[in-house]
Amino acid sequence: MKTSNNWALVLAAGSGSRLKSLTTDQFGETVPKQFWSLTGGPSLLRLAMGRALAVAPMSRVTTVVAREHARFWEPALVDLPPQNLIVQPANRGTGYGILLPLLH
Repeated sequence: MKTSNNWALVLAAGSGSRLKSLTTDQFGETVPKQFWSLTGGPSLLRLAMGRALAVAPMSRVTTVVAREHARFWEPALVDLPPQNLIVQPANRGTGYGILLPLLH
């Protein structure tokens, strides 16, 4: 098996506020867009993970999530190595989302 030195970073800590009106479940609860499925299939996060796995092995995929969305990402990222999951204490934007895993 050929090994890869590539890493992939998946940012999934946003609140999805701009699409709030489109990402509401059957109970009227807003679901952050990365955990939403546009077609009834996999969520946008799972699709992004699939793209990440096309360029890097699972051991080299790091995903940044927000603590407040744990009920969404815990089941979606059960196959991700725990050390590759970066939980932001609060969403601080894209720059911090990139910097945090680099510091980790």
